[in-house]
Amino acid sequence: MDTRSYVIEEASKLFYENGIKAVRMDDIAVHCSMSKRTIYELFESRERLLEACTDMMLGKLSTLFENIASKAQNVLEEFWLVFSASFDKPKIGRLMGELAKLYPVLAKQMSEKYYHDRLNSNHARLKVGVEEGLILPQLDLDYFAVTFTNHIFGLPAAEKYVLSDPRKAIIIYLRGMATDKGREFIDKQLLKIA
Repeated sequence: MDTRSYVIEEASKLFYENGIKAVRMDDIAVHCSMSKRTIYELFESRERLLEACTDMMLGKLSTLFENIASKAQNVLEEFWLVFSASFDKPKIGRLMGELAKLYPVLAKQMSEKYYHDRLNSNHARLKVGVEEGLILPQLDLDYFAVTFTNHIFGLPAAEKYVLSDPRKAIIIYLRGMATDKGREFIDKQLLKIA
């Protein structure tokens, strides 16, 4: 791993665990066992380092969601698994909320880069669910795509609302848009977590 990638990886861990505001460039330098000057030679500013870190973290999250989705037997299970995995990553939502407060332009740029890709993917997957006979065809798919994407993308306050078993929250959401065939599938999943 080259020095730049190493700094991105290590700084990302610090930002993820402690929050953006709490981590200074000095902290990153000490953690990486290098001078602050070296870090500034690699990244012209704290904002550029944050951009690289956020890009890496959101890229990893997107890859994680894609890998999870590829193992699902249908769209409902895919949404179920992705939604559940998003609750395992509540600090990403907190981090994006903090980024929006401290670096709004950067937050908007990162959001546009990843959010719209995920939104379009979710919308396409909902259409597949309709074709599979698992999702009601009369639903406003735009609305469901947006609300689902908002949840998995990481709402800034998501940590406050993590249930003891967040998979139960998705049951209500998915059952509301499912056909009888879809609810049958969901009910079988419910038995697995009961």
